[in-house]
Amino acid sequence: MSVSNRRTRDRTSAASIKASIRPVDGGLFGRLRKPQECIVLDLSRAGAGLLSTRGFDPMSEVLLSLETPDGLHAQITGTIRFTNPVDASSYRMGVHFSADANSREALATLVSIEAQLLDTADS
Repeated sequence: MSVSNRRTRDRTSAASIKASIRPVDGGLFGRLRKPQECIVLDLSRAGAGLLSTRGFDPMSEVLLSLETPDGLHAQITGTIRFTNPVDASSYRMGVHFSADANSREALATLVSIEAQLLDTADS
């Protein structure tokens, strides 16, 4: 089964969004680790496709920080579903967001970001 067939929501291109990712669990070392900047390839309220110079292990919990050009910020907890090397220095990852692991405020902001992306795509 392809990745696209498992998606519960359509994803929208999200190149304009600034993002960083870091592990949620990892003890003191994980909390002190500098967030890794990444590129958001696509985004929906159910998950995101990312490109990063560091790969994360599948099933690891991560915190994804998002910022839109007009100032919307969201910090969303997710689970890495897959990590595939693209070349020697970059990885394509899929992150699934869980409603249970995120606050209503974070999910509402994510829905607002998704709506902005859809409006931009329709323009």
